[in-house]
Amino acid sequence: MDPEAARLANRLVGNPESSAVLEITLEGPELRFFEPRIVAVTGGWFDIRINGEPLPPGRPAAVPDQGILSIRRGTAARCFLAVSGGIDVPVVLDSRSTCLPGGFGGFFGRSLRRGDLLPLGKPRRKRLQNDSEDVSIPHQRPGPVRLRAAGGPQFDAFTPESITLFFSAAFRVTPECDRTGIRLEGPRLVHSRPADIPSEGVLRGAVQVPGSGEAVILGPDQPVTGGYTKIAQILEQDLGQLAYLLPGDTVRFEPRTFPHKHVDIEW
Repeated sequence: MDPEAARLANRLVGNPESSAVLEITLEGPELRFFEPRIVAVTGGWFDIRINGEPLPPGRPAAVPDQGILSIRRGTAARCFLAVSGGIDVPVVLDSRSTCLPGGFGGFFGRSLRRGDLLPLGKPRRKRLQNDSEDVSIPHQRPGPVRLRAAGGPQFDAFTPESITLFFSAAFRVTPECDRTGIRLEGPRLVHSRPADIPSEGVLRGAVQVPGSGEAVILGPDQPVTGGYTKIAQILEQDLGQLAYLLPGDTVRFEPRTFPHKHVDIEW
């Protein structure tokens, strides 16, 4: 949900940036280590402890053999745990990630369960070093979150009043939110033509509006295609903020335009 937070966690423990991490939602696991490792947690602010001692988020720390790392509920929806050596799951389609909707990749294509035993890769860094980069305070639970967005491919399928509302009103995150999409509650967005369109490709960060007039932000597990009008597309630089939204959080959209490159073509 936040690739930059995952890359940062890996850098803190000496891993390549693409190493597999654990994405933790709402409340974390309790993990027992069977050999010493370096760990780091980035992203949302959670209560993290090693053998009962608090670990500041965004700082690397050593977990001893038979050490217990616990991650308890925090003030944001997600955080990211990196372990030196990375999570050594098979590479599928050039990735170690889990595709939950498809049921493949990662750890047997599913979320982790009590009693799972995770294999770890060979660490580059076996002990803490003093050259760890300085990390600012991680994301805390957002208040009103401002997301920059450009007009979507069906921007003209909405009434002018609805477009003004979309870029001026506050929307609230509903309990219907996961990696597939985040449904928002707010002013009803009215279409100037039918909400259903021929199915077409959709991107992460697209804001779909079905006939009900409720906006839905598509996440990284979004369907490949969709048949609803899209009023906006969130800028890539702001997509990581979606990882930390909790039900009840407030979202506002700021209008932006994508830069266009003009290319002269000779026939």
